[in-house]
Amino acid sequence: MVQFDFSAISAESVNYYANRTYERAACYGSDFCMELLDQLRELRKDVGQFKLNMVTLRDNLVTELMIEKEKKPVLKTGLAGKKLMNPFNNTL
Repeated sequence: MVQFDFSAISAESVNYYANRTYERAACYGSDFCMELLDQLRELRKDVGQFKLNMVTLRDNLVTELMIEKEKKPVLKTGLAGKKLMNPFNNTL
């Protein structure tokens, strides 16, 4: 008659399923990290484009302000020593 050592079989079964769980968790973690890296690269690209857009907007604004400044005549008061009018908000 053959005797089975059920405690050894039980221990091996637990060990097998534990190892399989670790392997699946490692695979899941690897996939998660790869997806995260892809999204971070995309975010970096988007942030770079946003920065470029902001710099372009700033440069366009500066150019427009300079053009407006050149268009408006600077008003003098006619008196020596007086300040010139500010063409942007009509104050002294």
